[in-house]
Amino acid sequence: MSEAFRTDDMTLATVLAMSGHTYRLESLVGRTGKRINWVFSCSISERQDVDVTVSHYLRGECRVEPKMFVTRTSLIREEMYRKIGTPDRRMQSKREASSQA
Repeated sequence: MSEAFRTDDMTLATVLAMSGHTYRLESLVGRTGKRINWVFSCSISERQDVDVTVSHYLRGECRVEPKMFVTRTSLIREEMYRKIGTPDRRMQSKREASSQA
């Protein structure tokens, strides 16, 4: 049986993904528009590890390799924009700039 941990915080989702936890995206539509939740499925025994990582994150105690974090955040952001059907303007600008170089 698995428990789910949900967050709408992309940075926290990145930290959890970098820690080896798998997720699925959940798209929500509310009064203010489209939202995304990252839903991390984990066994009851893995849930403790998730809770520890979240606790460290909230206290500002997480340590990650910066370049890997930026790369993973970019991938998660692209996936998020694909899920909600909105183009990621930052990635489009980068692609246009690199194709013109």
